[in-house]
Amino acid sequence: MDVTDSSWKGNVGLVTTLLEELNPKPGSAALCGPPMMINAVAADLEDRGFQDPDIFISLERHMKCGMGTCEHCTLGPYHVCQEGPIFSYDKVKGIL
Repeated sequence: MDVTDSSWKGNVGLVTTLLEELNPKPGSAALCGPPMMINAVAADLEDRGFQDPDIFISLERHMKCGMGTCEHCTLGPYHVCQEGPIFSYDKVKGIL
């Protein structure tokens, strides 16, 4: 089904809009998606009192060889395939 179809009753739009409705309380959070979305959601969660070490992001889409040799997965000082693919936001904030 095309989400632009008038019969679609689910959420459409930015995930930060959904966070306004859910109003999550500080704790742990797991995020995945493109860097722009991860940064936007993480900033929203920070504003709600979440701490960066408690926000976990998945970066498996950056991997290629899985052995750290091709450098495709290099993100700042990290090789996503060897040191990830899950990172706390405090480790990758500013380099996504």
